[in-house]
Amino acid sequence: MKRKLVSILLGFLLILTAYSCAPSMFGQYASQIKEPITLLQAKANPARYKGEMVIWGGKIVKVTNRQEGTYFEILQFPLGYDAKPKEGDNSEGRFAVVYPGFLDPAIYRESRLVTVAGRIQGVEVIAIGEVRHTVPLVKAEKIHLWEEARLVSPWYEACSDVVCFHTHYWWRWHYCCW
Repeated sequence: MKRKLVSILLGFLLILTAYSCAPSMFGQYASQIKEPITLLQAKANPARYKGEMVIWGGKIVKVTNRQEGTYFEILQFPLGYDAKPKEGDNSEGRFAVVYPGFLDPAIYRESRLVTVAGRIQGVEVIAIGEVRHTVPLVKAEKIHLWEEARLVSPWYEACSDVVCFHTHYWWRWHYCCW
């Protein structure tokens, strides 16, 4: 009996550990961070943090392709446990990102959520309306584009033969087999 209880507890702990400590998609970059740097810290003293690795996220405000790569202006949002930006009114401002390569602006478009891992390169001057702001510039090593939220009717969802579709509402499953 005691052995069975220990086995159950160990199994439970193993499952809990697997889900709570799952390797992050940014794990290799997180291991390069000496100290977490906030956007406000980087804005206040960009020279001090030049070359430092950061993992920041937010909503794409502007995207353009330039000779040196794809350029983004991003409105920062705090990251959740899964590294996904949490939209809301809590933001430390904007930052600029350059990705050394072509990313299609039809996919990486304005209002999409992204998480960026990269090194602070310096500052960039951006215009918000008629006001100019100096923001940190990050050279991206990895950009993760988050899937867009879909609005789904709880009463109907496109179906195929004998397939069960979840409506993304926690209280209801929608079965369609017609």
